[in-house]
Amino acid sequence: MWQPKNKNSAATDWVDATAKLPVAFAQVREDSAIDVELIRSLGREARVVMIASGGETAAMLSTLPIAELRLVDVNWSQLNLTRLKLQFANAQRPVGCGQFLSRLVAGVARTGSRAFW
Repeated sequence: MWQPKNKNSAATDWVDATAKLPVAFAQVREDSAIDVELIRSLGREARVVMIASGGETAAMLSTLPIAELRLVDVNWSQLNLTRLKLQFANAQRPVGCGQFLSRLVAGVARTGSRAFW
């Protein structure tokens, strides 16, 4: 996964890098309930490797008590979009997260992902 150039710029470097790459899709229509049920059945020792995709399932799984969650994707933009969703999913005060993601999805839908980014 992407790593910041230095700790002081960690908050903005990945945003800048992602803005230069195309996003294949900003939201997926998958039901993560099956994934959640499976991971819960494995317990706290579960180690999960999955495709980042649109990030919704990863965000949901990141809220569960598991040993490890590793994300892979051939598209760096998808990884960074998922990283954003992970931060929202685990935020102490998620105020504005849903509104931001709704605007992001609307912008991609309106202009096409390549034009938006």
